[in-house]
Amino acid sequence: MDEEIEMQKVVDWLNNKWVGAKLCPICQSNDWNISPKPVEIREFSRGNLVVGGPVYPLVSVTCRVCGYTLLFNAITAGLVEAKHKETNTSQDTEQSEEERRRRL
Repeated sequence: MDEEIEMQKVVDWLNNKWVGAKLCPICQSNDWNISPKPVEIREFSRGNLVVGGPVYPLVSVTCRVCGYTLLFNAITAGLVEAKHKETNTSQDTEQSEEERRRRL
């Protein structure tokens, strides 16, 4: 991911969603650093790298005092656009539709 995050959008989103004191739960500091680029995690596959597997973009917010890190889903926060994987078979489409229905 080579894209920068709009910092003001992140700050606005955090201020809207993060209710109460914005203190680190470990050291009680209020000195946070927001990573300028999204980070990503992938789905667990027992140590195997799955090419084309799901990857989740995250906004990293780190305490500058102790290093405690909060991760927020960048798609949910509206900071990164979701890209949907195209399916090639009707079986994949049926499975995707079934998964979508389960979420509703």
